Parts: sequence; C-alpha cells; structure tokens
Amino acid sequence: MIRILNITVASPRTRSHSSSGFTLLELLLVLAVVAILVSMAVPNYQRVMAQRAVDRTALQLRDHMELARSYAQTHQIRVILCPVAEDQLDAVSPQCIASSSNWMAWVVKTDQAVLARSQHVPEGVTIDAGTNDTIVFNERGGANGYADTVVVERGRAVKSVIVASDGRIQLINDKSVNRAAVGASSPPVYTLSAPK
Repeated sequence: MIRILNITVASPRTRSHSSSGFTLLELLLVLAVVAILVSMAVPNYQRVMAQRAVDRTALQLRDHMELARSYAQTHQIRVILCPVAEDQLDAVSPQCIASSSNWMAWVVKTDQAVLARSQHVPEGVTIDAGTNDTIVFNERGGANGYADTVVVERGRAVKSVIVASDGRIQLINDKSVNRAAVGASSPPVYTLSAPK
C-alpha cells in the first residue's frame, strides 16, 4: 500500500508573524524596572562608600596612635601625632599645624625622625580632634593629659577614636561620647542616641 503524504507549504505571504525579538512595550517595561532598581541602589552604594572611607581613615588613625604609644614606651621617648598640611606630608621634616578640626593628613614623629605618615584623608571626610591639635605620648605610653575623642565622619558615617590620658585607645561607632569621662580612671562613659 502506498500512501501519499499531503504536505502543504505556506507561501511567504501567509506565514505567521511570530517573532523571536522583543516588542517596544516589553523593552520599555524592562528599562523602567531597571531604572527603579538603580534609583534604590545608588543611595545605598553612596552610604557604603562613605562608611568605607570613614572606617579606613579611623582605623589608620587608631593604628598610628597605637604605633606612637608603643614606640614611646619601647624607646622611652616622647612621640607626637599631629596634623600636617597636605603639601608637608612627604617632606623630610614635616611641620605640625595648629588645627584641631578638619585634619587632611597627619604624621607620627619623634624629635629625630618621622615614624609614620598618613594617607591623604579622602574627600568629604572630616576629622575633629576636640580641644587639642597634637597628641603627645610620653615615655610611659600616656597621652600627656590628652583625654579626648577624635571624631572621623562623612555625612552619617561616623567613627570615634577615644584617647584616655593614660594612653588607652579605643575605636567606637558613635560620636556622642561624654568627653569629660574619657580622662577618668574608670572606662569611658558613653551617651548613646537613638538610631535615626
């Protein structure tokens, strides 16, 4: 038995118009969703970058304070941590500037040598050293009467480096520290504010 298959071929004019691409409406819908997601992500990204800049600066400042204290105790000499102008950062003998706020760079030095130099403070980050412009660590590692808090901030990102008069150094995530209690013999007292 022989069967003949009946095959019909559609002409180009009668083919259906099923397309493998996207319609303009679908493309606009995807673009709208992407725009909404980006608008939500950008502020979070900026907040994260601000916090990273503050963290990096505060950690470097704390590490340099620890270096100054340790070197002073080990070598029985006075060690100074002080702000310098940015153009003085790479100088052989950088000169300290009298500025307790808005540090742009700092050095750790003795009377004979520079022990460490900071990186440039990132744009937008401010450093406020309270009432003093220089932190001096004596031969015993004490902070020579400096009992204050150095606040590093950029927008809502804040870190505080607490220096007690006996030289203890502590890093916290808040700037509302009771500065009068920092120099006391007991641990510092903090005044916590409600989250915003």
